[in-house]
Amino acid sequence: MENLIQIENLKKFFAIKKGLFGPQLEVVKAVNGISFCIKRGESFGLVGESGCGKTTTARLILGLLEPDGGKVLFENVKIDKDNLISIRKRMQIVFQDPFSSLNPRWKVQDIVAEGIKENISPGDKIKKVNQLLEMVSLSSKDKVKYPHQFSGGQRQRIGIARAIAAKPEFIVLDEPVSSLDVSIQAQILNLLKGLQEKFNLTFLFIAHDLSIVEHFCDRIAVMHDGEIVEEAPTQALFERPSHSYTKLLLSCILPLDPAQRTRPL
Repeated sequence: MENLIQIENLKKFFAIKKGLFGPQLEVVKAVNGISFCIKRGESFGLVGESGCGKTTTARLILGLLEPDGGKVLFENVKIDKDNLISIRKRMQIVFQDPFSSLNPRWKVQDIVAEGIKENISPGDKIKKVNQLLEMVSLSSKDKVKYPHQFSGGQRQRIGIARAIAAKPEFIVLDEPVSSLDVSIQAQILNLLKGLQEKFNLTFLFIAHDLSIVEHFCDRIAVMHDGEIVEEAPTQALFERPSHSYTKLLLSCILPLDPAQRTRPL
């Protein structure tokens, strides 16, 4: 299986002012020389605690931030200022908060149609919107509603429909189910898996909940303080973690059976 995305020694540092009596600067190494690859058609998990650099990594891949070092390759082509626009059309993102990521003043048909790349007539565009809504298990009648008229899970489905409207090859899923109820999480994950199989999509799944990543991703990279500390196929990482930080994350997963929990809640 060929690599779709390659990350080589990627770096991003931020300078933060500290102190009340002078511009004391502290450099935060949000992403500190990480390297990994994502194969076409796979779900690659990037996990770690909040603030470890996961979302910054995603923004660097999408070209929303400029790296301080290293490079990002898409199909073996380095992403730079000259080709960023053309390559970015082949990438999309589904955000963590489905409400703040949707324009509250727009109807659903306008939100979803924004991602349609074809130069088609208004009538054909509406038909395409209807098809996209049905793909994410919404009704075509929903297209005239506004985001506030939907539940959190339904709003996330709208965000997914907008993402696939552009016919991307690569989608960043930035904690797409962390703000949803557990029962809805499974529905959204099953929807994403179905769309992946239908369109041969490649996912970068960002999360801090390893129990979700275990059932969704093919490979996982563990990130800590801006660095990749371990990378392995999902089953191998859960059965034979090698880094102490990975073991710590796995120890935080509570078994479904209360009798198997080693410490009280």
